[in-house]
Amino acid sequence: MTETKIPKETEKLFDQVFSNVQAKDLDEKYLKIWAAELEHTKTRWTVSTFFFSVSFAIFGFSFQAQLSKPLPNIARSTGLVIYWFAYLIFSRFNQYTKLLREYLKELEDQNLTSIKLHTRLQQKSKGNNRVSATKLLIYFGILYTIAVIAFWLLQY
Repeated sequence: MTETKIPKETEKLFDQVFSNVQAKDLDEKYLKIWAAELEHTKTRWTVSTFFFSVSFAIFGFSFQAQLSKPLPNIARSTGLVIYWFAYLIFSRFNQYTKLLREYLKELEDQNLTSIKLHTRLQQKSKGNNRVSATKLLIYFGILYTIAVIAFWLLQY
């Protein structure tokens, strides 16, 4: 049996085709993970926003004039508890989102994909001192807590 030799040009062509197929497959996987991350982020905000809204509705309801004295404080406390519950849900969902983003960044760093979304986003955001949504929610939660305590102490 004789062994057939593949010409160098054909070998290069095969390598090019197969590496291109592999790159497209990895890009497709990258995009699927990215789509899952976007869907997860959307779900995180939808669920969290629902509970934040309920919290604020209860807080607003606590200012009804016809409520007898202990009820406004109970309503405000309930609203505050719901707010922090919403924050915990947001935080838990956010951990998974960060995990997916880190994985996508790893794929980019290891040149396993031709797509460089997170690398470009990091380059664009360098030098921008933006406050993250997580930190904003914490800051607002602290203010919310202080307000509820102040209303409780002032018997308003």
